[in-house]
Amino acid sequence: MARLENGKSSKNENINNFMNQELTDTQNIWNQFAEENCLAKIIKLSPGREKAVKARLKEKEFNIYKILDKIKESDFCKGKNNHSWKVDFDFVFCSANNYLKILEGKYDNRTGQRNSRSSATTEEILNAIDQSFNVTSNPDTQGQ
Repeated sequence: MARLENGKSSKNENINNFMNQELTDTQNIWNQFAEENCLAKIIKLSPGREKAVKARLKEKEFNIYKILDKIKESDFCKGKNNHSWKVDFDFVFCSANNYLKILEGKYDNRTGQRNSRSSATTEEILNAIDQSFNVTSNPDTQGQ
C-alpha cells in the first residue's frame, strides 16, 4: 500500500515540477521578449497569473511564439497609438479573449487606412456636398 501512495506522490510531484517549469519558462520567454521590444517585464507570477497562464497553456489556439510575433509586428501593441498604451503580460495571459484578438489581426498595422479617408479630391468633396443638398452643377438641368 505504501508503494502505491509513493507512486502517486511521485507522479504528482512530476506533474507539479513540469507545471512549475512551464510557468518559469513562460515568464522567462515574456521577459526576454519584453526587454527586446521595450515592454514591461514581470517581476513575479502571482497566484492569479499562475492560474491564467495554466489556463492559456491548455488552450490549443494559444501559441506564445505566434502571439509574440504578432505583437512584435504591431505598432499599436508597442505604444504607437493615441494613448501610448502598450501590451503587457496580463493583457496576453489573464484574458481568455485578448490573445485571440492578437492572433486574429485586430492589432495588425493598417497601411493606408487613414490616408484613404483624406485622399478625396476637392472636386469629390464638393460633389458630395452638392449631393447632400440636392444641388446640381449643370446649369442646363437647373429649374427642371
